[in-house]
Amino acid sequence: MAGTDLQGTGRKKLRWQLTLIILAMGVIKFVTHMLISGNYELHRDAYLYISYADNPQWGYISNPPFIMTLSWLAVKVFGGSAFAIRFFPAVAGAICMVLVGRLTKELGGKKWAVITATTAYLVAPIFLRSNSLFQPVAFDQFFWFLYLFLFVKLLQTHNKNYWFVLGIVAGLGFLTKYTIVMPVALTTFFLIATRHRKLLWVPQFWGFIINVGILVTPNLIWQYNHNWPELKHLQVLNETQLVNMSSGWFLGMQLIMFAPVLFIWIAGLYNLFVSKESRPYIVLGYSFLGIILLMLLLHAKPYYPAPFYMILLVFGAIQWETWLEEKYKLVLGFMIALMVAGTIPLLPLSLPYLKMDKMLVFSETWQKRGFEAAFRWEDGVMHELPQDYADMTGWRQTARLTHEAWESLSDDEKAHAEISGGNYGRTGAINYYNRDDMKMPKAFCFDGSFMFWTPVSFENITTLIYVGVPDEEVKGLFEEDLLFARVEDPYFRENGTPIYILKKAKPELANRYLQLRSAIVEPNHRKPFEHNK
Repeated sequence: MAGTDLQGTGRKKLRWQLTLIILAMGVIKFVTHMLISGNYELHRDAYLYISYADNPQWGYISNPPFIMTLSWLAVKVFGGSAFAIRFFPAVAGAICMVLVGRLTKELGGKKWAVITATTAYLVAPIFLRSNSLFQPVAFDQFFWFLYLFLFVKLLQTHNKNYWFVLGIVAGLGFLTKYTIVMPVALTTFFLIATRHRKLLWVPQFWGFIINVGILVTPNLIWQYNHNWPELKHLQVLNETQLVNMSSGWFLGMQLIMFAPVLFIWIAGLYNLFVSKESRPYIVLGYSFLGIILLMLLLHAKPYYPAPFYMILLVFGAIQWETWLEEKYKLVLGFMIALMVAGTIPLLPLSLPYLKMDKMLVFSETWQKRGFEAAFRWEDGVMHELPQDYADMTGWRQTARLTHEAWESLSDDEKAHAEISGGNYGRTGAINYYNRDDMKMPKAFCFDGSFMFWTPVSFENITTLIYVGVPDEEVKGLFEEDLLFARVEDPYFRENGTPIYILKKAKPELANRYLQLRSAIVEPNHRKPFEHNK
């Protein structure tokens, strides 16, 4: 590999310097995210994942169960504050930072390469964004890169025992997000297509398969018992979101997400395919191209292949050090400064540190300059704000108004009342912000995994607080409907959401509710669906 192998130089002082640099960059990464952890409300999706903590199981409609474990720790152990919840993606980012630095060092990179690679990871907009949100994405990136890190070590050392650990990481990655199947499959496929194929025909590879199997089997059993809801979710996702993902936009976003470090990852791709020292790692180059091609064919979201770029940042930093270190160290310093400077104009899109009104001004300015891709939502339409920002406000107000609607009921009405949030975001937020009111019933809805936690019966229900617009059939099951309030937040994605109080339920409510619940929930059970359990 390019660079000097520090293992045999005896320069202990330099190795310690590199270790300190790597650890310092990890701390900077962590602190960066925690400093802004309280600026915005939690993201829409976070309220769903937090709800998993009260409903632990081996699978969910749209997610494997790993995020549930972190939700349980954040809520049950650390109290469930925004700081506690955002702590975990920040830690995942900090560990990735350490792995980036360490891999650069172990592949022969010296001080400039380590600083370049870690700085590139620190300032890349996509990683700043993902490690600020409590979503499977941050942990998916972590497991992808940990897998690739260990795969490089397998190629580098030919120590076949790495297969055992790779199996554990692949299994945990599968329990985080199913997309890890792609890098695992592609690296294995291209391993067969190169001279490294002999690394597959070893007993340890069976250990890899066994470890993966042990970890993923409980989730696959859950999916089977619930009629493979993930496949249904993917179909809906394809029809409502992925269909809007054009190839041009996907490729354009690859440039935008890594704009400040473009010259680093391109150098990494060059290094993998051209450098003789990197020939043993050509599998990674082929796998990266395979990932991009596969995701273009699948109309995938632009951020899906992001963790593979971490590998390119490592090889790119080493390549630039090889080109410039001997005579042009100042140029390396300029490149690092250029990455930081290039990040500053894009920083509001990467880190939620600007208040919403200032973010709106920023968004308007950049859209006028033709920089529109970052403001396209999953519906394929341009909006005033990036979608994630519109999904990080309005929830607290929604929960507060719902609680006020609950408190407006008489004691007798409360004793026979339920609350419906309408969708998973509103339902999760209502339950999260009102979790200390033990008398208030948990909100429910039939959206996503919440369908499994709906009330068993409406037998004695006379009052329903409904957040959202109830359809005419729902209204028709009550004699009175009162518009209690509306959410008023111009930046909220669901601005204007009404909160209704429906009173004096008609006799047919209980039976109609059971019919509705059966129609929605029963298809997600392979065994006969039990109404009362």
